[in-house]
Amino acid sequence: MAAAGRKFLWWFDHPTDWQRPVDTLYILGWCLGRSDKNQVQQIRARLGEREFRGNYGIERKDVIAELGKPTVNPRVGFALAVPLGAGPSCLTIEVQTTQGGWDLIAVRAREGETAEHALPPTAPGYFVPNSGAKPPRASALDWRPPSPRGVAAPP
Repeated sequence: MAAAGRKFLWWFDHPTDWQRPVDTLYILGWCLGRSDKNQVQQIRARLGEREFRGNYGIERKDVIAELGKPTVNPRVGFALAVPLGAGPSCLTIEVQTTQGGWDLIAVRAREGETAEHALPPTAPGYFVPNSGAKPPRASALDWRPPSPRGVAAPP
């Protein structure tokens, strides 16, 4: 995973307690590539052979402002919903870049205690998997904000 730190910047906003026994683990955060060739376009979680695609491309202007990268596309946020079973498990989180390969960014071991029902920490529409962010035609360094018509937020 050291290689992931050289290729990507990321953060998990939720959950704050990865060991809390829940039936569905809702994961919110952001991730972006450190270079143009490592631009993220999809995210997924894996539990063994099971794969759970996420929603990548949620606008996170706060992240871009905090990082001091005003020319980077602000759609670096993600949301994942991972149904958990009973018993211990090893959750991996991977991102797919415009190069097509999947890169591991995090591994979380879970104890798998009796689960309580979890509610999404934000609007459920954010957790609907998508086909990923569309890579920009120009370099990320050439990115400009969209016209002020605006983009509707997920339900």
